[in-house]
Amino acid sequence: MLLAAAKAGIFGPGSVETLVGDLLDSIRSAPSRRLDVHLASGRVLDAWRAAISEGRSILAVQDVTEQRGAERMKDEFVSTVSHELRTPLTSINGSLAILSKSSEGRLDQTGQQMLDIAIRNIDRLNRLINDILDIEKLGSGSVVMHVQRLELAELLSCVVNENRPFANTHGVDVQLELPDEPVLVLGDQGRLVQAVTNLIANACKFSPPGAIVDVSCQKADGRAIIEVQDTGPGIPVEFRPHVFQRFAQASPDHQQGRSGSGLGLAITKAIIEQHEGNIGFDSVVGSGSRFWLTLPLLGEQS
Repeated sequence: MLLAAAKAGIFGPGSVETLVGDLLDSIRSAPSRRLDVHLASGRVLDAWRAAISEGRSILAVQDVTEQRGAERMKDEFVSTVSHELRTPLTSINGSLAILSKSSEGRLDQTGQQMLDIAIRNIDRLNRLINDILDIEKLGSGSVVMHVQRLELAELLSCVVNENRPFANTHGVDVQLELPDEPVLVLGDQGRLVQAVTNLIANACKFSPPGAIVDVSCQKADGRAIIEVQDTGPGIPVEFRPHVFQRFAQASPDHQQGRSGSGLGLAITKAIIEQHEGNIGFDSVVGSGSRFWLTLPLLGEQS
């Protein structure tokens, strides 16, 4: 049917070969496969294949042209607004920094508190804009990955050391456990640092004072496994399906005043998936959470 459709010209030039090849490869190597099919007419189809039993599969196709168009418009709007906000925020941030330096000892307590609040909120807005731009780029596939050979022990040691001051502000310590042998992967160092930092920062924010956040790395079945364990309140059962969604926030009772954009875990998931890895978590309410991510070991990618 696909070859007949190709002769009829409903697919763009050459795209049918890619489609058939991807589907055949997925039948041989994976239990499922999902991809967008772009027709010459401009329509977009979501093709999804899932294995069932005895070599049989189900193939479902849905027209998602309007959905993809709405997503593209939304992403373009978010990107434009975020870029437009950068200029005034940069100006305000610079002005507040100058004001803070020049007013040392000259403001009363109330004035200094108001200035400190303004600086903290500008920093928070800048982080939010950076997160929005990151998730938009990662979602659209426009992020350029600078892939290189990485030794995860070195990367994790740097990340943990850089995040200890942040942990200390929450009265928390971070401990790192590494294997004796090297753990080598291919990846973008900056993006992997960002992903692990997001996990450590979340663990520190939700751990009680005096707690220890455990970070570890190991190898298993051709994969590198990084784990971040906290002893916080755990993730509510009803919120778990939404943990990696954009702007996801648990209930106010669970947040307990801890602020965030709700984008950190969505960004981390997108980064790890672009490295052909996986991410997940285990959590027990009242006892803490363990987030884990896996990456293909260098030389052992499938």
